[in-house]
Amino acid sequence: MTERLAIPEALGNGRYTLDEPLGEGGMAYVFRAIDTRLNAVRAIKIIRLDDGEPRASWRRRFAAEARAMAKIRHPHVVQVFDTGRDGDLDYIVMEHVPGGTLSDRLVERGPLPPSDAVRLVGQLLKGLAAVHEAGIVHRDVKPSNVLIDDADDARLTDFGIAMIDDAALRRTRRGVGMGSLAYMPPEQRQDAAGVSHLADIYATGAALYRVLTGRSAIDLFLAGTTSDRWTDLTPGLVRVLRRACSERPDDRYPTAHDFARALEAVDLGEVVPPRVSPQPPRPPPTMPPAPSPTIAARDPRRGRWVAAGVGGFALLFALGSLAWLPSESPPEPSPTTVADPPTAEPVPWELQFQGPPLPEREPTATPPRATPTPRPPPAPKADASDVAGTWQMSNNGVAITLVLEGPPEALRGEAQSRLDDKIVREGIRGTYAGNRLSLKESRTEVRYEITIAPNGQKGRGKVYSPRGEAVVTLDRAP
Repeated sequence: MTERLAIPEALGNGRYTLDEPLGEGGMAYVFRAIDTRLNAVRAIKIIRLDDGEPRASWRRRFAAEARAMAKIRHPHVVQVFDTGRDGDLDYIVMEHVPGGTLSDRLVERGPLPPSDAVRLVGQLLKGLAAVHEAGIVHRDVKPSNVLIDDADDARLTDFGIAMIDDAALRRTRRGVGMGSLAYMPPEQRQDAAGVSHLADIYATGAALYRVLTGRSAIDLFLAGTTSDRWTDLTPGLVRVLRRACSERPDDRYPTAHDFARALEAVDLGEVVPPRVSPQPPRPPPTMPPAPSPTIAARDPRRGRWVAAGVGGFALLFALGSLAWLPSESPPEPSPTTVADPPTAEPVPWELQFQGPPLPEREPTATPPRATPTPRPPPAPKADASDVAGTWQMSNNGVAITLVLEGPPEALRGEAQSRLDDKIVREGIRGTYAGNRLSLKESRTEVRYEITIAPNGQKGRGKVYSPRGEAVVTLDRAP
């Protein structure tokens, strides 16, 4: 691992036989080991000191970490069994947790389901409460410092930069930059030596955001109520995260127990708000809408739309580019508010484009059965079997563009929504068969079901989103 640290085969006068390395940090190495006296698997953390380091002060910190951890007996904190020095090496003998870290799980499986994330972080908070009660501030809570055991439970580990309630130790740590930026609250960036346990509350909230979304939690305290960073999270989770990651420490949950209780009370069955951009209300049109095909109210058999995401038509709906039906229907709540959504079923509605209607497709006669011929029939000039290319829709200043490529059975491309200078892009995939174009945006619930006209230049069909469906016309771009 490093030329400056020679790792022996055993430590503690041969009691601990070192096996495979488990990890390496800025302060120490961690190895899997066998306690030959108790015939038990352990994890051994060996202090890492480069040349020129103040060896005596680091050893005091390392010993203080071991003593502090040894005092904590909690099912969600990694247990310390022994500490010692072998020659020039200082080490801590800890409980071996074989399931990897929470960060590893995020890499392997992607964002965790809310129920799993809330359960694991709730366990982490219970362990963190015991740490705080012992007078310790961890200062580096993050997914890579949370281990998962065989029972699929969370264990807090790595107290290497913890702030311990020890006056002498505090003096040695003042002025040292510590922590992981994505999980650090503002006050820890300014003075790591002066933070309280509320810094750990912030870091745990940031870690919860990371495992729920898979996105970076850096500067989460800057995310306002209407921020896109809350996309795909239920209002209840948003409320909890915004309080835990408040910029001011006093605005956060006062204890880890309070944070855990708030998580337990979250209704994970809440509907996720759709990914739309909030816009001011538009004035009612002064001209009656031109005749256009409309659709009936959404079939109740489709059930409740529960998935959300940004897509071309989710933005189009939010911008008011589509006409709503009965004015007496109650308006839907703002998608970015943190208030609880109504429990009633969505109000049926229908949409229409204000452009001229597309002429009905004229029926074509069934072609006669082909007879064997030595030459293949020439493809008609207006053949619509190839829909690769660029297609456009527009209304009230919003331009929707579909850029498709690939064979009809494996189309792929991008859906673009443009309003003034703002563009929203989503990957899109689908197929084209029997004059029918079926597409779905990769990260959202937006679907396109459009029939292409015989001339191959126009199409008409429906676009489905979490808010309902709309009748649309499609034109091939020149």
